[in-house]
Amino acid sequence: MAITFDEAVRPVLEAMPPKLRGVIYLYLESWGKPKEEVLKDDEKLEKLGKEASIDKMINRMEVAFTDGFGIVDWITGKSGNYGVCLDMLTKDVLPQAFNVSKPKFKYSEDTWEGILEREEWIRMRFIEHFWKGLSEEDKKMLVEALKDELKEAGINTDKVLKAISSGQMSLTVLRTILGFKFHIFIAKIANYLAKIIIGRGLSFGANALLQKIAASIFGGPIGWALFALQLTSMLLPRDWETLTPVVGLIALTRPELESQNNSNHE
Repeated sequence: MAITFDEAVRPVLEAMPPKLRGVIYLYLESWGKPKEEVLKDDEKLEKLGKEASIDKMINRMEVAFTDGFGIVDWITGKSGNYGVCLDMLTKDVLPQAFNVSKPKFKYSEDTWEGILEREEWIRMRFIEHFWKGLSEEDKKMLVEALKDELKEAGINTDKVLKAISSGQMSLTVLRTILGFKFHIFIAKIANYLAKIIIGRGLSFGANALLQKIAASIFGGPIGWALFALQLTSMLLPRDWETLTPVVGLIALTRPELESQNNSNHE
């Protein structure tokens, strides 16, 4: 049975801090063209997130996906199907944006396993794109911030930092250096960035470095939304300008939000 937008998205939107929910609300209400000055106004974002109707946000996502194709989508069973939305995004849109091959998935888009599998693919592509845009100093700073976690996972951070210093900064080179632990490395970065974006879950000792990373890489914590905006320049038949950053933020933060939610209930 198809999984609806409400089933897939509501738990994530409800678990988000108001400020991040405000960012997503802005994208949806402006049809993917939020004003940068509002995105950088923490007080306005907090207020928007607290007052935003989650029902309305989910409805706007569904409309953005089916706009102009509603009857066809209804006939083919795509209307309101979050898994189909993800499948189209991962196969028809993002491979062009990221210049990568179309992915093949193990699970159907109509299952929770399939949804999580596609969100994981989206999350990894965003992180790869993000890494490419970092300076040598920013990459070193990010690895230093994750040094203890990476060492616990058996990753030699000295070797990674040496590669970055020698100009071998691409993920392709790091994949060769790290082997099967490369995916652990990327996952750690994704989790750390999710904590920055969500604004909670970091230890007190990480705060100083967090502020430096946020200022340097994002131009502030909400700068992630501006980064996501870079991915929406393609003109496509559906309103992907709205959905790409929204789905990207949901895909990136879902694991961390669920982890924090589970910890709160233990």
